[in-house]
Amino acid sequence: MRKLGDPTPVTADDYIHLGSNTKAMTATLIAILIEEGKLTWNTTLGQALGNYTGNINPQFRNATIYQLATHASGFTEDTTLGDRSFWISLWNMTALPGREQYVQRALASTPANPLGTFEYSNINYVTLGFLIDRLVGPWEDVIKERLWKPLNMTACGFGPVPESSDTSVDNPWAHALNPTNQQIVPVPRSPATDNPPAIAPAGTVHCRPSSYTKFLALHLGGLTQKSTALLKPETFAVLLQGGDDDYVPGGWVKQKQDPRVAGNWWIHSGSNTYNYLTAILAPGRDEAYLSYTNIGTTQAANGTNAVHIEFFDRKLNLNGTNVINASTPINSPTNTTSTPKPNNAVSLLPRSASTATALCMVLLAAVISPSLF
Repeated sequence: MRKLGDPTPVTADDYIHLGSNTKAMTATLIAILIEEGKLTWNTTLGQALGNYTGNINPQFRNATIYQLATHASGFTEDTTLGDRSFWISLWNMTALPGREQYVQRALASTPANPLGTFEYSNINYVTLGFLIDRLVGPWEDVIKERLWKPLNMTACGFGPVPESSDTSVDNPWAHALNPTNQQIVPVPRSPATDNPPAIAPAGTVHCRPSSYTKFLALHLGGLTQKSTALLKPETFAVLLQGGDDDYVPGGWVKQKQDPRVAGNWWIHSGSNTYNYLTAILAPGRDEAYLSYTNIGTTQAANGTNAVHIEFFDRKLNLNGTNVINASTPINSPTNTTSTPKPNNAVSLLPRSASTATALCMVLLAAVISPSLF
């Protein structure tokens, strides 16, 4: 269902919120700029910013593009930068000025970790978006023209999923947990049901599955060394490779080899606290998997995990194995253990979570192959 208490069913054409899975799109744009010679993975932030006149902590000045993309720059995991009132003020700013003010504060802040130490931080990808703003043009325009348009991703946008009115149920509503009675409640669409526009490069994209799977197919093609529409094989060799359990610069976490998926596999989850999505790439099988729920509580990981298990058990005739470790906090890129091996490709399968979990929210599961696009 799209909204708790409303009978309108979810469809495969509904818009879904990607949350932090937006990061892989920002990383792809950075890779495009690297192919064009505007940057290298070893370019430091100080070099990339050129004539930037704001205050920059020396550690951040020396952080490389690669370190930003792999969350090793030293930025804090606190997306609010320790200033809740400033964070709230970002909802009153449009994307560009908000992002500039946000990154100015971040660059002048004290590092939370030494350079080269991993700590997952949205600030890294907002900063990469800021670089795109300065080098090419507004990140929002660049992603439309340089990524969505060539991949024919015609059904993507920014912020909460679209609705025709305040009361319409055109797409899945956001849901939250009422702290008073611990009941799940639908939340009307508003700017506050997503992160501020300034944070877009780290996590405010929404898409229809038909568009998002084209992006997944691009990265899956890169992993299987197929010819892709946007990037060279040697670019993908850097973008998506690293050690086991590493956060790679392409915005994914590379997982250990598993015979059930014929090799390594890549995963990332995203949540804006009102939605939760997990995508998995299994290049050894030339397939990818997608699950989504329109609630972002910690139980959302349980729901997406249940859908993967049910999908593998019932549709692919396999014994279910946990895909997500639900004890890992939302927005962590490493909430995984192992994934079952699919044995054939199927089309997108919309379903209600009531078949797999008590959440009773929207859930989708999919297997895709680049050959389908």
